[in-house]
Parts: sequence; C-alpha cells; structure tokens
Amino acid sequence: NLGILLVEVSVVLCIQVNDKILGGITNDMQGLMTTSYVIYWVLHKLSVPIDIRNVCVFLAPCFAAITAISAYMLTREITRKSQAGLFAALFMAIVPSYMSRSVAGSYDNEGVAIFALVFTFFVYIKSLNTVRSFDSRK
Repeated sequence: NLGILLVEVSVVLCIQVNDKILGGITNDMQGLMTTSYVIYWVLHKLSVPIDIRNVCVFLAPCFAAITAISAYMLTREITRKSQAGLFAALFMAIVPSYMSRSVAGSYDNEGVAIFALVFTFFVYIKSLNTVRSFDSRK
C-alpha cells in the first residue's frame, strides 16, 4: 500500500533527522539518498527504465520544477489571483540563488528542502482556508 510506504519513509527520515540532532553518527545525505531510492523504486515499479545515477543527476531540477508549481499554488491560495501565482512561479524559476542549487548534477539537500518548505507553507495556508467537513456545529 502506498500510504503505508509513505508513512514508513517519513518515519525513517524522522529517525535520521533526530539521530543527527541528538549527535548520532550519520551521513548528511541519508535523507537525500532515501528520497532518490524511493523515486528510483517507484519509477521501476511503473516500468520506467532509468538508472539510479540519472535519478540522482536530475533530482534537483525536477524538484525545482515542482517548487515553481508549489509557489504558484501558494501565491494563488493567498491572493486568489492566478496572475500573482504565475509571477511567483516565474520568480522562483529565475532567482539565481535557487538556480545554483537546482542545476543538473547538484546532489545536495537544498533543492529538496526548498520544495518542502514552500509546499508545507501551501498546505498550511490551504488548511486554514478550507472549511472543516467534520465540524460539529453544522
């Protein structure tokens, strides 16, 4: 089940982060390597022939693309205007400091971390703006 797999991966990532914070001997790239392997595994389950090296090379540019989409969704959710969302996506795509962290072959945490940050903000704002379907005051 995909839900169980996602929970297991998030538990593994949380354990790795806590181990690093608490001073355990870990590698800085364990979460990134786990993310790469999960993407590699999913692509192989979907019968996409790809090498793990290519997954690692194109990981940052792919996350940069979905970061721009997340910036669009976040800005559209806040302003309720698609034009503002498009400008946010454009600025996210052309800002030099993010471009240097998301080039092909740049196998570092920042490409994934910035996506996670922007997407988390979007989900938070979306949850604040969404009417609760299980509200007891109906």
